[in-house]
Amino acid sequence: MTAVLKENSNLLKVIKRRHKKLSKLSCYLTQLESHLSLIFATSPDIMMLLNNKGEILKVNDAITHIFGSCKNHIEGKYLWQISCFLQKQHLIKNEIIKLANPSNLQTQINKIKTTCKTKNSRSINLEWKFVIGDEQKKYIVAIASQPTR
Repeated sequence: MTAVLKENSNLLKVIKRRHKKLSKLSCYLTQLESHLSLIFATSPDIMMLLNNKGEILKVNDAITHIFGSCKNHIEGKYLWQISCFLQKQHLIKNEIIKLANPSNLQTQINKIKTTCKTKNSRSINLEWKFVIGDEQKKYIVAIASQPTR
């Protein structure tokens, strides 16, 4: 009987140590998520989260500042439905499909350049970079920045 009590006591100690570690990890992940959300929200570059089919799941506020488009009008569309991709629809669609293919070892697409009209009808050049956002290739991160001269 005392052996069982000792074993139970040891198991309880292990569980408490594991619980403490998991609590610390949970706090760390919460802080990290908060920091990443802040970066996403305040970045001057357009940032999008796409699913592996190219559908826009989330977009940051830079889209509003640059194009004047409301985020609600962009989220839910496919990337190639956005006006600055209309001339390169097939290229973008094929690259996204290729990138999301599980048998493809590629984790990012080289920069794709587009010319877009801003909300002020000014033409700007954007360089788009696409990166796999997770190991299962369910999500793709798209970032558009203005090239430096």
